[in-house]
Amino acid sequence: MTDEITATDVEDAKAHVLGSTVLSLESPSSRMNRNGRNELAIGEHQTLDELTERIESVTHDQVRLFAESVYNSPVALSLISQEGKAPS
Repeated sequence: MTDEITATDVEDAKAHVLGSTVLSLESPSSRMNRNGRNELAIGEHQTLDELTERIESVTHDQVRLFAESVYNSPVALSLISQEGKAPS
């Protein structure tokens, strides 16, 4: 991997996720959608404090290791095309 993920990148991403989450909770319909997704995906409702704690607990090393596992994994591609070939 030639472009290293810096600790600043991770902190910026965490701030973005937290900011987006807080803004999305301003709408009652967004809050209800979030509650429904949580119920279906994880079987419980997380408070904003719990979610914030989980996001803040992500470390630079965790992100780096995950990125390395993704980039070092074999890649597969599937394409559906009317022409039966990849676009040129």
